[in-house]
Amino acid sequence: MSRRFLYSQINKKMIKEIKDEELKYWVAFAQIEWMGPASFKRLINHFPNLKQAWQASFSELKSIGLPKKTFAQIAEQRSQINPDQELGNLKNKRINVVTIKDDAYPFRLKQIYDPPAVLFYLGKLPAAEKSLTVVGTRKFSPYGRQIIEHLVPAVASQHVSILSGLAFGIDTLAHRACLDAHGRTVAVIGSGLDLIHPASNNGLAREIVDQGGAIVSEFPLGRSAQKWHFPLRNRILAGISQAVLVIEAPPKSGALITSQLALDYGHEVMAVPGSIFVDGCQGTNTLISKGATPIHNSEEILNTLGLENSIEPNKAMTESLSQGSQSVLKLLSREPVHIDRLAADLAQPIQKISVIISELQIQGIIKNIGGGYYVLV
Repeated sequence: MSRRFLYSQINKKMIKEIKDEELKYWVAFAQIEWMGPASFKRLINHFPNLKQAWQASFSELKSIGLPKKTFAQIAEQRSQINPDQELGNLKNKRINVVTIKDDAYPFRLKQIYDPPAVLFYLGKLPAAEKSLTVVGTRKFSPYGRQIIEHLVPAVASQHVSILSGLAFGIDTLAHRACLDAHGRTVAVIGSGLDLIHPASNNGLAREIVDQGGAIVSEFPLGRSAQKWHFPLRNRILAGISQAVLVIEAPPKSGALITSQLALDYGHEVMAVPGSIFVDGCQGTNTLISKGATPIHNSEEILNTLGLENSIEPNKAMTESLSQGSQSVLKLLSREPVHIDRLAADLAQPIQKISVIISELQIQGIIKNIGGGYYVLV
């Protein structure tokens, strides 16, 4: 073993120990009730590091202007919190932590006016990739389901991460549609990562992580979902991605709060129009009347995200294909097309179309996004 390699390993170990020594105090402060972004900012601006802030006297903490509720909670809870133990609990559960001071902190989220000081996450944290937040009502209609199944797989197939809140309704449908299309999806939740809400989505959360996505929260372990947590969760959803797409939202809806926050942050807002007679479409129709981009197909979403709105298969590759394969390709784009539709349009037996599709998949020209639907790669 070379001396240089040995020094390198020792260096890495020291850096990790230094990081953990500071990180545990970020985690400890995150355990304090009412410890929001503004309070963290006061601590960061006043103390050289959070270790000193954690060890500071009550009089010094009070002097920096912390809100009364926050100061009271620090006075009550600090002696009951063991920073080493809290960080150890996270490591035991393989939960990662990133602070606003870290390079790995999501770039877009860092730009909003009240970014979380600490994020806890399972899986791979969203970075600067193409991303779309999809939100909507918990009480979706068949129309809402149809929209999700029509739009999300096509967008996800173009390497766009789909973000949502893991709630009942549109959120769950969006995550599921993305997974079925073999895409990457990220859930931002309003509770600690050990208390997934709703509990019935625990299995879905595991699938999200297993398929390369992430579950993200600003709330520490042991913090159950509270009503006031969800507006906080919504600001993360609005701030962390490029754009927000609203699908079915009544006039008073958390989805509309998310869209307004996205506008405040300078991010794109899109909405799918619906019937004027349906309560679940009133919110989206109002958004459109106020300037949100109306969405009718996945091409419009991809265009808004700055992606090309059409795909042309490699010419040299397609010229060598059979006439049957070329006929199938002419009917495919980013919009999902069902195999039954291909067979009907080409007036060919579905067995023959199935063989052609298999050959095109093997060559990497088209992709199965689930449910018998196909798109160009």
